Amino acid sequence: GPPRRIGAIVADAQLPSLRIVDARLAELSQQAAWTGLALTRINEELSAALSPLERQRNAGEGLSGGGNVASLAAGLRTIDVCLPPRIIGAPDSVLTLLLRNVGALPAGWSVRYPTDMELQVEHWAEAGETSADDLKQHMILDHRIMSASRKRGDVEPGDEQSLQLRMRHVRADEYVLPLLFQLAQGKWLVLNLRGRTLADGESCVHIPP
Repeated sequence: GPPRRIGAIVADAQLPSLRIVDARLAELSQQAAWTGLALTRINEELSAALSPLERQRNAGEGLSGGGNVASLAAGLRTIDVCLPPRIIGAPDSVLTLLLRNVGALPAGWSVRYPTDMELQVEHWAEAGETSADDLKQHMILDHRIMSASRKRGDVEPGDEQSLQLRMRHVRADEYVLPLLFQLAQGKWLVLNLRGRTLADGESCVHIPP
């Protein structure tokens, strides 16, 4: 006889889920930190549905084949995290983000520097792909002007871990370091850590995006 429907299967797919629940940066109030550092936007992105590109990368095509941060970040949401400017010789700017697992599954996460994701030097050098931005990112990391610690973690449901972003004020200049934040089998986004060190006597108006 003709096929008959005898039942239905309903699947509820759950994904690992992290949320920033606290942020600390000297000289900034909690409200100023959340507003000026785009933390609400980061949380909104972490709770959004996966894009087709994120699903593709989670299926096994994430970092395979090499590439640099620009190629790997293409198509991902990029959010600027702008630290307030400080004078040369000032204490380090240290942003501490507290991440909480608000889901029902264990959540593994990682932060990658641009140099963690690039092709071998001889490959991109031969291809002529080295840019001024690439070289400056190397300088930032070589001199530890900007850094992240810890760079990976595993968080059980309801538990918390901290991620610390640091900028040293040892040389007057503007700096940008793109960080690829990946939630295992979950969201991918690029955090553009931005900061400026002022020369003695220099002043500027800081307007967060």
